Amino acid sequence: MENQYRLYKLVFRNKYVSNIIFNYVYEINIKFKFPTLRYDKISLEWISKTNNYSLLEDKIKSNYCFKKTELTYNGLMFLFEYLYKLDDNNSNNNNSNSNDNNSNNNDQDYRNNLDNKKNYKNHLKLINKKGIKILKQFFNNNSNNLFQCDLNHSTFTHYRNISLVKFAIHTKCFEFFKMVNEDPKKFSIGSNCLFHETDRNSMTYLNDDDLLDVALKYGNLEIIKYVHKHMGFQIKDHQKALHHSLMSINRSFVVEYLLDELKYEPPKKHTGSFDNYFSNLLLLDFKLFKRLYQMGSPLLYSDRSFSYLLDNKLNDTFSTTEKINFKKEYLQFIKSSIYVASLGFVSTEFNSNHFNLLLSKIEKLENNILTTTTTTSTTITSTTTTTTSNDNNNNNNNNNNNSNNDNDHDNDNNNIEQISALSILKNKLKFKKEKKVSQEREIRRIFIFDFLLTIKSLSGSTMTRMITDFTREYGEYGSLPSNLAKLSILRVTLNTTCSILLGIANYHCDYNLVEIVNKHYNKTKEISKVLSLRDNHTPQTTSNLFNTKIVRIEDQLCYVELLVENNINHPVHSIVVLHHILIHNDFQILLPYINKILKIVNIIYDNFKKSEKDSINNNNSNNSNNSNRYSYNIESYYKNLYRDDSEFIKDNYLSASIFVQNKDLFIYFFKKHRDFFIWGLDDINKRARLANDLELLDFIKDSDIYY
Repeated sequence: MENQYRLYKLVFRNKYVSNIIFNYVYEINIKFKFPTLRYDKISLEWISKTNNYSLLEDKIKSNYCFKKTELTYNGLMFLFEYLYKLDDNNSNNNNSNSNDNNSNNNDQDYRNNLDNKKNYKNHLKLINKKGIKILKQFFNNNSNNLFQCDLNHSTFTHYRNISLVKFAIHTKCFEFFKMVNEDPKKFSIGSNCLFHETDRNSMTYLNDDDLLDVALKYGNLEIIKYVHKHMGFQIKDHQKALHHSLMSINRSFVVEYLLDELKYEPPKKHTGSFDNYFSNLLLLDFKLFKRLYQMGSPLLYSDRSFSYLLDNKLNDTFSTTEKINFKKEYLQFIKSSIYVASLGFVSTEFNSNHFNLLLSKIEKLENNILTTTTTTSTTITSTTTTTTSNDNNNNNNNNNNNSNNDNDHDNDNNNIEQISALSILKNKLKFKKEKKVSQEREIRRIFIFDFLLTIKSLSGSTMTRMITDFTREYGEYGSLPSNLAKLSILRVTLNTTCSILLGIANYHCDYNLVEIVNKHYNKTKEISKVLSLRDNHTPQTTSNLFNTKIVRIEDQLCYVELLVENNINHPVHSIVVLHHILIHNDFQILLPYINKILKIVNIIYDNFKKSEKDSINNNNSNNSNNSNRYSYNIESYYKNLYRDDSEFIKDNYLSASIFVQNKDLFIYFFKKHRDFFIWGLDDINKRARLANDLELLDFIKDSDIYY
């Protein structure tokens, strides 16, 4: 170690050598997205952009004082993101060490003021004891600058500076809110709590008059209670108070507090529209929704808007790309929607009796699962008791007949009892799970086929998506074509149907949907032509594709092979799907399937040749018919069929940029299968820089790959 340090000093004391090293490092450094900085030059914003949690913790523990300019809205929110992640890790540790009762008791100290603890935990994250300790240390070291800094955000504050008190509500952390509100520095000269947002020169302390509305919006019940009871804030605008309460992810608990503690009174008329007001309203607990409506509040201010807003909601929150909690959100939405329809707020041929009957069916399904489960549990318990009793009788008989082998028989019978009990428990859990799935399936079936299909103004694309997702989730693929045929009244085109089916297939890596498209819809030249081209309006990104960590690699490759074989590049190009697989799977996972990957590449090249052949044939055919203008369009179409639809295709060959972000795979293909791809392209170097991998950049440079 001493020799290394001595050499270090010899090198860096030499200005000539140190400058050469610095220039070389600088040249490498500028290629990275986030260049490295000296420790004292590293800002909170830089830490947040690089997601360097360990560096943030190190700075806080070393009592580092951040500058006022560093303490931005985004930078501070990154701090709380880090603290909440500490809570997640702590929860995992508690699960793996469930016998540590003291640890569990300590965690409860930070939840003792919450109502409905079990339900509340599911909606709002909590910071654990370690996180609170780090937060206090950060606040003590930076409180002066925190009260002096500018806090604004383009979306959450609409570019206006807000006080630290209001920002503390945005964090949803009650402990931090108390720290800020009880700190006397908020009254100091220059504090961001001393001025109104439109008057920075005022030195008179002004309470933010909308603190209660902001607290209702962010949904932490402890903060709401503190603002209401300790700070004395009351409702000023009841309609806005309801609107902000509905915006909270914890909306049902907040609205209940609004009704019971804040003495909400419904306005006499609706005075305006609010963002997502209707959507959030239908996510309320169904009983609360009915309670609000029966109070006389003008919740449903326009019968014309219901179908439109319902359509938007189905395309937003309940889209196929988002998994929601059925019982707590989806079921409430279903019941509230049907209840609204029973009040006459939809355009339909059915009367209120039809919708009341649907609600009754859903209620019976809910009660039936409970009754069946209870009955079955009782039966299973009785069986267990009988089995145990019989085993005990057998034990007694065996003990009398074989007194010399008592211990052996006891052990054997105990093992049998344990195995029997375990088997019964497994069957019981399996039964409950199957019943739960069955209940959800039938309620969703009622909602889609008995309710949504009766609403005339819903769009065909929404219904196609709802039916397809339902069919896929419960494996009822055989009924999908006939169910989609019911949408003919909504005039859904084949192009739209195929686009939606393939979009859902891409997200779930579902080859069944691709095969349905091929079998039932991909029969005409027009549809085949559409499917062979990607949708120009769909971004060619991997964000709407399947999760490679969940889907088996065998299924991923079989899926993309099916797309390539059937020349399907709509709505996302099949080569983009291949790119998604190659960069999001580890090299060791892909290595056994290299031949499979190369086979897929060969099929792609065969498609290139076929497209050129078709282009020539179509061109000759059109020339013979003297249709020069039409000929030009067809030729242009086939020319651009593959070359312009994917950034990874260059002159009918795949660019190596398709997998450059997977370093080991990139090096392997270059050494073993170089002839399959094009390597001398600038986009390879660009993607390599984005990968922030020095070893990869060195390999590209040493291998003379367009550097």
